[in-house]
Amino acid sequence: MIILKFNQTAGSTPVLRTSISSAETVEARLQVDKARRQTLTPRELAAYRGYAGEMASDIQQVGQNELSAQSQDNFDLSEPSDPNSTPRYEPQDRYLPLAEAMCSAAFALVRRSPEAQEAVKKMVARILQLEEHYTSQGTELKIAGTSIMKIFMLEFAMNSRVTDEMLIKMASVELKDLARTPERRKNIEERVPGCRELITHKMTVALLSAVTGIPPEILSSHCPDLGLSGTPGAGLWEPGTGYTEQIAGGKEDFQLANILHDTTDFLKHGGIDGLNRAVWGREDSLVSAGISVGEAYWGGRYD
Repeated sequence: MIILKFNQTAGSTPVLRTSISSAETVEARLQVDKARRQTLTPRELAAYRGYAGEMASDIQQVGQNELSAQSQDNFDLSEPSDPNSTPRYEPQDRYLPLAEAMCSAAFALVRRSPEAQEAVKKMVARILQLEEHYTSQGTELKIAGTSIMKIFMLEFAMNSRVTDEMLIKMASVELKDLARTPERRKNIEERVPGCRELITHKMTVALLSAVTGIPPEILSSHCPDLGLSGTPGAGLWEPGTGYTEQIAGGKEDFQLANILHDTTDFLKHGGIDGLNRAVWGREDSLVSAGISVGEAYWGGRYD
């Protein structure tokens, strides 16, 4: 259970201090600043958005100290042979209180319908569960200090251009709309050996699993190109190792851009229309991919 305390001077971004209390207190304290947020300039709003993301991260860090002492029995699912079936999992109950506390920061910044709030809470709870699951296997879902939780909170939950309808519909995306054919999977595995062991693949799989409810092992099996740069038809490579990427340096920005764009673009093909536009400014897969590469080249989005 979390309580938030602020140190704030006029015109400044609040400074967060955390201790133990209730999730309801989190929301109540966030509402105090609601009127002022309605008059913020775009620059001030961007600063507040970053602050809310840091708040959610701090809440997560405090709450995970308690979760880490509990059981790590997360996933026990066999791979379906038929991609036309779409198994889903619900987050374990023990992750929901922490997820609710973290979501209070997002919902105080971007108003969501009750249905969308419930969808986002489940997504956050799944991320908590997935992070613990991968950690138990020796993998930290993080690149250069950026986690899939941070990506989700900033680019989805606190992005007002991502509509409630988009968030709710993500839980209905079908595996058949994402899965590669057996022949395509084999080709991808031959082009990039060990592709499923790449951190970009694991992070993309985890983020896509969190928003769709499709188990990560199943997504990884059917979509080995998740987290790879390029396309199966035009060429594939490990993010950050391409010619342009090596010239630009900053391999991590290209990795993070790839994780985010693969997530939005796979969801686009899964029927979430408008998501690429909401995150990248353009809906077309190729154009939005170009924007993601350009942003990674110049840097700044993932700082």
